[in-house]
Amino acid sequence: MKHYEVEILDAKTREKLCFLDKVEPQATIAEIKNLFTKSRKSGAWMHCPLRPLWARTFRWDLILQRFPLCGPGFCGLAWSRRPHVAIGRNALAGLSEGQHPALLALPVCVLELHGLLRGGAWGERSCCRELGSHQAVHCDISFPTDPQWYPARQSLRLDPKGKSLKDEDVLQKLPVGTTATLYFRDLGAQISWVTVFLTEYAGPLFIYLLFYFRVPFIYGHKYDFTSSRHTVVHLACICHSFHYIKRLLETLFVHRFSHGTMPLRNIFKNCTYYWGFAAWMAYYINHPLYTPPTYGAQQVKLALAIFVICQLGNFSIHMALRDLRPAGSKTRKIPYPTKNPFTWLFLLVSCPNYTYEVGSWIGFAIMTQCLPVALFSLVGFTQMTIWAKGKHRSYLKEFRDYPPLRMPIIPFLL
Repeated sequence: MKHYEVEILDAKTREKLCFLDKVEPQATIAEIKNLFTKSRKSGAWMHCPLRPLWARTFRWDLILQRFPLCGPGFCGLAWSRRPHVAIGRNALAGLSEGQHPALLALPVCVLELHGLLRGGAWGERSCCRELGSHQAVHCDISFPTDPQWYPARQSLRLDPKGKSLKDEDVLQKLPVGTTATLYFRDLGAQISWVTVFLTEYAGPLFIYLLFYFRVPFIYGHKYDFTSSRHTVVHLACICHSFHYIKRLLETLFVHRFSHGTMPLRNIFKNCTYYWGFAAWMAYYINHPLYTPPTYGAQQVKLALAIFVICQLGNFSIHMALRDLRPAGSKTRKIPYPTKNPFTWLFLLVSCPNYTYEVGSWIGFAIMTQCLPVALFSLVGFTQMTIWAKGKHRSYLKEFRDYPPLRMPIIPFLL
């Protein structure tokens, strides 16, 4: 079987980060990412800054057994029959015969090092001192502190400005020769989607209840732990709490994520959005001066019906999507309606879960007749429309037999 060679370059600087030889043709991008991670963890080279003669001594025949210099981090390393001390360039600069006569008296040999240095390619001839098994050297050992580029934060692509390759892509099926060049981009620290969703949804649930129970320092001392006399306020609290409890349970038991992680920085943006709007809505809905909707109970009942129907529809779509993808799989299929009437919206839109989600918040806005809720619904609709259009384009590109009558989020319109 003919193996591939994979060269990984930095997408910005074009510096060589890693060279992998003997890569299986059937290797996936996910497996190549793991190999890249292992090559970084092994250490690119061994740096031995010299210490004064009274510093602690080490036996190199023992050190080399514990910290072998040969490993996945090296593309090539030539040793002679005896152990050597690889002296870094910075250490050599301060070396003088008067300071280290015993070390300089040792025979000198030349060692060819081909390794990686702090994220860049490095190959040069370094001066070394040959040591016998009975000799010792005054030095310490340190390794380069490169970022831990674990697979989740790696983006590999065929072109520096191209799209990221999927983890399931197979090397031999890519438009590359037996020596493949891939470009690396660091996605930054990652966090699991489950953690993000639990944090996003637990915050609004807790924050809203703080305003509902009117804890101190929110509305004034005389309103501490008082209760509203309007039924719609209590109903709104039930609906809001139900919505986020449902989301938390779906995150734990229903959703199956195609991508396991997302950038850590996104959690701060997402939490600001959800938590901030939750506080803004809750402040006005639970305010002692809040007034009920204009059309009273009829408006509340209509809005409640819209909210409940859309919540049931949203849950039904999530269950249908879950059944479409086996556990632990990234398989994508065209979603079709099931026997559940709430899933029949798949006949008209690609992302009915977003349609039902927007409908729920419209119902909540009508129920409370509160401007912050309406703005939250508008912002959410804008963002979900962007997501829906992206998924719709992906379906059309991936499946030639995709139903032509479907729209992204709103039947016949958008």
